[in-house]
Amino acid sequence: MPAAYDGVPHTSASGPGYRAPGASAYGTVAPYGVPGAALAPNGLGVAGFVVGLVSLFLPLFVGLVGGLVGLGLSIAGVSRVGRRKGLAIAGLVLSIVAVIFIL
Repeated sequence: MPAAYDGVPHTSASGPGYRAPGASAYGTVAPYGVPGAALAPNGLGVAGFVVGLVSLFLPLFVGLVGGLVGLGLSIAGVSRVGRRKGLAIAGLVLSIVAVIFIL
């Protein structure tokens, strides 16, 4: 039995009224976000986090120097534009805590 006529002329496979299987009626949509739109990793922020964390457990002078180095790396990591900032902020906090504990 032939399909019922829906009032839309179907001229060809690429003409009006034809939609590819799985295609959206609302235009092209990226399935899981736009590729390449993710923020770049922040190496200085990660380094500041690691140095700040380690400096909490180091002895006096070495811990103070490590805390200051971690503080500088974390500040540089936070100030970078277009990069992830979570670990840089955590490194900033850890470095400040390490310096305060040692002083």
